[in-house]
Amino acid sequence: MKRDEVLADAAFGSVALGMLYSSTLSNLPLYQIVAFAIGSAIVLTAFRHWVVEMPFSLAILTNLGLWAVFLSGLPPTSYMLAVVLVLVVSFALTPSFKALGRLQRALLEGEEAKDPSSDVAERVYKAARNSGGISSMANIFQEINRPELGKFVSLKDCGRTLKELVELGEAYKLSAEGNIYVFPGITALNDPLTRSIIELAAGTGTVTLEDLILRLKLTPEVAQNALNRLEQFGIAVSHVQDGARLYKVKGLAKHYAYTENTTKITSEERILA
Repeated sequence: MKRDEVLADAAFGSVALGMLYSSTLSNLPLYQIVAFAIGSAIVLTAFRHWVVEMPFSLAILTNLGLWAVFLSGLPPTSYMLAVVLVLVVSFALTPSFKALGRLQRALLEGEEAKDPSSDVAERVYKAARNSGGISSMANIFQEINRPELGKFVSLKDCGRTLKELVELGEAYKLSAEGNIYVFPGITALNDPLTRSIIELAAGTGTVTLEDLILRLKLTPEVAQNALNRLEQFGIAVSHVQDGARLYKVKGLAKHYAYTENTTKITSEERILA
């Protein structure tokens, strides 16, 4: 919701409610009526825009309706009942106005407006596919915010989408550090050994054959076969460094350049990621 629309609704609402209070609470000092009108208008505006997500057009029509009731010259008791009726009707019409807005966008754009949350989910799936179905939240957050993908997705929206996918059974979270998510429908390796290797790699994003032998107590043959399968299914890539072959799990990388120059991430967000 645009800030200007919220401020305009609060201002018009203050005037509309001020007229109500001045006619029904005429024994109160003017400053108390003004304070009461502004305070109640702010509360009503917050409820309309953030709780029920009332369209701005309907909110303004409601304020105009309150003015019309005042100008009609009704007795105080009838006036109060009419105000309550206008407010009740406005909330009842909220779903219809939302549907009308979606229809208007569909007619103007040639298609139904896309649900922003579904767009985030599509980006998350794409990022997960690129990393073989296993990825940390930090990796997903950076991948879905590539410049070519358009609108920036906040860390909060990314976390909310991942939580919804977990609740739907589309992903599950490993106990390892780094908020690592596995997407069973994407990865072809959904076995305990793969889990153990991913959790072992969580700290640095890489593992070696020796890590698997020493830390997971695997035989050299079993360890090498497991690493080969990670490469085969696109979960890891290997390279030789200082004479040792490192297997880098793509979804657990620690450094990304996609957004570091285009957006500032707070220290709190870094902790969450």
